[in-house]
Amino acid sequence: MSGLGSASNGCVRVGEAVALRFHDPERRTDRSGRPIPHNFVLYDELTERVETVEDGLREVWPLVADDFARVWDLPRAPHPLR
Repeated sequence: MSGLGSASNGCVRVGEAVALRFHDPERRTDRSGRPIPHNFVLYDELTERVETVEDGLREVWPLVADDFARVWDLPRAPHPLR
C-alpha cells in the first residue's frame, strides 16, 4: 500500500501486484463520520483487469460487498480467526 501514500483513493501497480484503495461505495462512515477506506492487494488475474479505481469498483467490490455488508451492523467486529 506504500505506493498509494496517503491518497484516499488510488490504484497502482507494484511489481506483479496491484494496490487498490477506495472509499466505501455505500458511503458508510466510521463512528467519527470519516469515510471507510477499503484497501486491497490484488494478484493473479485481477491484476490484468484492474488498472484504475473504477476498474476496482467494478471488478473487486462485487466480490466483497456482501461479506462487508453482513458484518457492518454487528455490535463488534468479528474475530478474523473464528
